[in-house]
Amino acid sequence: MYYYYLLLAAAPVLGYILSTWLNERPSGLLKNESLSNVVSETPSWHLPLVIIGMIMSFAYNLIIFSVYFIAFILKHIGTILSWIYTNILKPIFDVTIKLIVMVADILLLILRVAIKYLITIPVDIFLSVINSVPNVFNWANYYRTLKVLMIGFALYALLIFIGYLFDQPLIGQIGGPFALAISITWIVGLVTFDSHVFGRRAALFALSVIGVILLLAVFVFGFNQVDSSTVWGGVFAGILHSPSVLSIMAVLVLIIAVAFITNVGAIYVNTKGIESGFKSRLKHVVFDSFNRSWYFLIQPIFVGLIGVIISIVPYYVMNFSADSLQNQVIKPALSAKSNALNKELSDNKMIDKKESLINNDTLTSNELNLCLDTVKIEYQLRQQSTENERYSYYFSNTVPLRKIPSEVITKKDFSNMIDEAKTEIADSKKAKVDGLKDLDERIKVAEEDSFQLENVPLIKREKDRFEKVSASFISSMEESLKANESADLQYKVTYLLFLLGKGLLYSILLALIVNLYAYSVMPVYQMWQGSYLVSEVKEATAKNPHQPWVGLLIIGLAIGSVMFMGDFKDKFLNLFKFAPTEQVKEETDNDKKPEAAASVENVAPEAIVEEQPVEEIVNPDVYTCSDGSTIPLSYLGDGGCDCPNTCEDEDMGD
Repeated sequence: MYYYYLLLAAAPVLGYILSTWLNERPSGLLKNESLSNVVSETPSWHLPLVIIGMIMSFAYNLIIFSVYFIAFILKHIGTILSWIYTNILKPIFDVTIKLIVMVADILLLILRVAIKYLITIPVDIFLSVINSVPNVFNWANYYRTLKVLMIGFALYALLIFIGYLFDQPLIGQIGGPFALAISITWIVGLVTFDSHVFGRRAALFALSVIGVILLLAVFVFGFNQVDSSTVWGGVFAGILHSPSVLSIMAVLVLIIAVAFITNVGAIYVNTKGIESGFKSRLKHVVFDSFNRSWYFLIQPIFVGLIGVIISIVPYYVMNFSADSLQNQVIKPALSAKSNALNKELSDNKMIDKKESLINNDTLTSNELNLCLDTVKIEYQLRQQSTENERYSYYFSNTVPLRKIPSEVITKKDFSNMIDEAKTEIADSKKAKVDGLKDLDERIKVAEEDSFQLENVPLIKREKDRFEKVSASFISSMEESLKANESADLQYKVTYLLFLLGKGLLYSILLALIVNLYAYSVMPVYQMWQGSYLVSEVKEATAKNPHQPWVGLLIIGLAIGSVMFMGDFKDKFLNLFKFAPTEQVKEETDNDKKPEAAASVENVAPEAIVEEQPVEEIVNPDVYTCSDGSTIPLSYLGDGGCDCPNTCEDEDMGD
């Protein structure tokens, strides 16, 4: 309240000082000099009124000076504000409006580009794929696609099999997809231009690119192998470091190009690049693929989605046929054979009775021969049973349509099986030699000892049985070994036939999808008439040479500022996160203690659980005073008060 009085008192004083400093009299002031002259010259009855007027004019002039001061301040504040608005606020406002317009233009540009690339183009591609569906169900179109695709899958299967034979699975893993890419490129050229000539030209170009990729890969791999296998250390690696890096980069670029050879490449080499050389074709296909990359990344997605729909019925028909073949033909046949082999094995159990055949003196020669024939049969049955189980497991994991064929038995497992059989035969032969030596020693000892001469015929007969039984077992094992070794060819042929068979089935099924893909390539290829993004950027630059980079920069700065301010705010708040917590916790604990004490007092006696007395351990050599302190028993009655507060030790002593 005092500030208002101070302001009222200071305003006229400041107004008077300001008018004097500016040598400017405020308009409306009453001149006391005139009134003073009137009083001095013609004093009369109105003199008191003049004096009162002089006093009131002084107050009036104070008001005039206050108004003058306030008007002066307001006048110059307006000038200052006008200058601030004209020279600072208005330029900032104009620049802000321009920046907002620039950002709005960029946001609209981003929205238009997003709608174009995320909605318009995908919808157009989807409609192109849909419009290609009727051509897929034409038998002539399907059949010519099927023939080329079957060749591609057959090459895929052969490459996988060759990789298996040479224990180099990369041959199939790398070469197989390349073979399919070449066949699909052929199909796209064939379908698009309705001639095998165009399909062959596209396939040869794809083959050339793949050949370059493989040559570069062999170059890098070969020289790295040379470097690691020579005494030159890192010399070759150092010399070939840059070429190797460049080769790997080139391989990666060409692999990306191969991804677009089946669409962009097949069209380009049969149109604009029909008269060009390989280098020119490759260069333009790479650039063309970059320009149309978004189109041909979306197209296979829609082809896959629609292809699943149109091939779902053939798939389930083929899958049902495969399951029926397995469940109604293969499984019952193998199960019946397994049961028959198991029954025969249960009727022929002589392998585990080798020792009894050698030591049984009651067996005649014919009976022993029959037993050894049983041993031979049992070995054959065991070998057949093992193969039957192996084929049963293999067929159950290969016949279903969704299963990818694998080898019947891996090369490592087969090698281990053969090695184990050879080791068993070698051990049996060694045991036979050792046994015959032992029997010869026994015969020799018996012939030299007159008391054992009568045992010589028995030992010789035992030797004959041992030799015969051992030879029979070894012969049976060798026959099983030969059967297993010869089965290797059967396993390989079975694997190859399953690869070719699955390739045939997949080509029949996927021919629909590949046909749909091939028929939609040209419409999608023709959609690209220049980069929409580039045209939008050029238009924005034509309106404002600083666009779109300034707008993008402002948007980036705004996003970065928001993120930075969010992180800064979190860090700032973390400074005050823990310190007050301890103080509040202490105050809370202090507040809770009296409440806890009061709550204990208010608890009803019935609610308090009576504590069980704890048995104290009494020391017989000390005396416990009433306050809990202890003194030795010898201090009792010694004439001095030893308990701190009382003399009860003396009373006890009395």
